[in-house]
Amino acid sequence: MKNKISLLVLMAVLATSFFSCYRTLDFDQAENTAKPIIDADLAYFTLNSNHLIDPVTSLERITASDTTRVQILDNTDYTDYLIKVDFQFKIKNEFQRKFDVNVRFLDENYVPTYTIPITAIDEATIVSGTISPIYRNHTETLAIPATVTSFKNTRFAVVDVTLQPDTSGIHPISGDSGSFNFQSAVTLYLDLGI
Repeated sequence: MKNKISLLVLMAVLATSFFSCYRTLDFDQAENTAKPIIDADLAYFTLNSNHLIDPVTSLERITASDTTRVQILDNTDYTDYLIKVDFQFKIKNEFQRKFDVNVRFLDENYVPTYTIPITAIDEATIVSGTISPIYRNHTETLAIPATVTSFKNTRFAVVDVTLQPDTSGIHPISGDSGSFNFQSAVTLYLDLGI
């Protein structure tokens, strides 16, 4: 009798452990899983005062440009599944002048696919003889399907940095020891349909 009770208790424990861990699988959860993400640098550079002065005329250059090939979008494995794009920009201005930045994305034929203006980056200030730089972060998200589709054709990123006029006449760029630092990155979100 004792063996029968022990056997019944053992079977009850095993049955309870099997059924207590059971739960219904929710196959709709697969649609809520995280999408693959790819991070990449876009463009980065530092402008010193000599980059903003024409060596022939010694006049200030209004615009300095940098062009970068966006190689990550050359891969159709990424572009075919692209559903969203996040852009991140970090700017540091040590000049006592304001700047505007315009980031243009172009296709293989240099036709614009998307543009991001970053306007009115304030000038640095000098406090007790020490430069107090201006830091500016800018983010932008592309999630509208038609805009994302156009952006998929991007092959170049062109960054135009425009020096705003010195209306006071007391802050020329020539001889300024400051710099203008630009950094940018992109995050691509893919939907692989898994």
